Amino acid sequence: MICLLKTVIIYGDRDSEDIKKIAHILSKNMQNIKTSIIKDADHLLNFEKPEELNKLILDFLSSLD
Repeated sequence: MICLLKTVIIYGDRDSEDIKKIAHILSKNMQNIKTSIIKDADHLLNFEKPEELNKLILDFLSSLD
């Protein structure tokens, strides 16, 4: 599968196994995907690690052409 748009997948290292599996399948089978894992966080990244999440998102957005 090809993803024409650049995409970022961000999840916490303590997220559910299903989310981790989905992220792995997407990143393995599609192009133009960057995966970032936030340490010591589960599914509520915006509450647990807002500064780190915002930085990852802003860095990704600034990398777009």
